[in-house]
Amino acid sequence: MDLERERYLTCPVRTGHREVASKAVSNVDCNNGSIVYAADRVVFLLTRLSKFLVVGGIGVLVNNFVLFILFQRVHLSLVIASILATELAIISNFYCNDRWTFKQTRISLSRFARFNLVSLSGLLITTSTLWVLASHMGLYFLVANLLGIGLATIWNFVVNSLWTWGGAG
Repeated sequence: MDLERERYLTCPVRTGHREVASKAVSNVDCNNGSIVYAADRVVFLLTRLSKFLVVGGIGVLVNNFVLFILFQRVHLSLVIASILATELAIISNFYCNDRWTFKQTRISLSRFARFNLVSLSGLLITTSTLWVLASHMGLYFLVANLLGIGLATIWNFVVNSLWTWGGAG
């Protein structure tokens, strides 16, 4: 068994994936390189999640900047300002995720519609959290907004990965 395990550890593995493959092989019976495939899949998903989070970070900046302008400078109500700021961030996030995270070469209105629908659920999570924390608990509105965005992030990644892009990439 140790000889077989050693053979899988020395098979060609992409740079940086050998440690993940080594850990996986140490606790699992090896057959037909499935461990290397599993390790590559984990790294692929972590890379995709990292890109999704970077794009989301840009969206957070867009969202908070627009929210600040619309609420503090234009004096819209907090909920209306949040909805508008979030929708602008959704459009920005779709474009960046479509091109970079999921490597699509053509813009698709149906993908955008699915992304927007998923993101509207995230919008409800974000806006509800903002409203409860800022209006009822006295938390500063930008901090409350960040917490709402954090709660919506997992929902957005999982559902968009599976439904909007259908595991593309």
